[in-house]
Amino acid sequence: MKLLPARLNDKPHYVFHPVRALRRARYSGPSTDGRRDVAHLSWGLSLEVHANETIGYTILTAGVFDPCVSETMHRLIDPGDLVVDVGANVGYLTSLAAARAGAGGTVIAFEPHPGVFELLASNAARWRAAGVAAVETHQTALSDRAGTAELNAGPLFHANMGLATLNETGTATAADDVLPVAVQRLDEVLGDRSVGLLKIDVEGHEPEVLRGAVDLLQSGRVRDVIFEDHEPYPDASTELVEAAGYRLFSLSNDLFGVMLGAPAERGETSDWPGPSYLATRDPERAIARLRPRGWQIDGIGPTPPWKALRRR
Repeated sequence: MKLLPARLNDKPHYVFHPVRALRRARYSGPSTDGRRDVAHLSWGLSLEVHANETIGYTILTAGVFDPCVSETMHRLIDPGDLVVDVGANVGYLTSLAAARAGAGGTVIAFEPHPGVFELLASNAARWRAAGVAAVETHQTALSDRAGTAELNAGPLFHANMGLATLNETGTATAADDVLPVAVQRLDEVLGDRSVGLLKIDVEGHEPEVLRGAVDLLQSGRVRDVIFEDHEPYPDASTELVEAAGYRLFSLSNDLFGVMLGAPAERGETSDWPGPSYLATRDPERAIARLRPRGWQIDGIGPTPPWKALRRR
């Protein structure tokens, strides 16, 4: 029996830390005033965000964004890994990957929107002396071809910088909502390098990104892929990774941790931040890493008493 409203059953970062609601008083909620602030993340890195934009506001008030994907990446990334972040936005998951991969690792982050990229590059620069992985930032979009394309930011971009898409079905209502951007294929960018984890969140353009990485996928040079997918199973993205030999799992979470499921049995998932899958070449490793219940990222689940005492 569920004891909490449905909207809270997958939000441990609020349920176990209700005092965070008080932080909302410091910020007026999503608006257009352009204010920036710096969030201090639990893995030791700082992140400058737009305080009144949905993603930045969530990070500043809740301390975490998308706990399901965050925790999955935290558990799957090994020291020394090469991690690729496609649709990096301002660098929240990029920073997590850099911390987990460590000084011997590398993170390559792709973000095509010029305004968002400026903040991503600035954040990556602030981590250089922190003893984490080297972060390469690319102001380009990934797709199944190289050249140029139109990035559809839409009229609500100022309130949510995660809405820009290369898909023609976007919500542009004016010429200013559409920007020309460079596009590349991941196969061409990476060459013969191998990837520990590839994360893709590009608002419906995931199939094209995967087609542009077909050589990497079919050769098995990507161990784990986490990608957002709002479509019912099977669809273009899931068929691509399964045809390349990957084991596919749906990702979800409740209050007490991440859950792996069969792709065809994915239950109800929230539209925001969005439902994701894990595709892996090493399912036994992934299952073992994600099986333990609870939250390994500090600040999502309950704070252990010894940590609470340490903070006083």
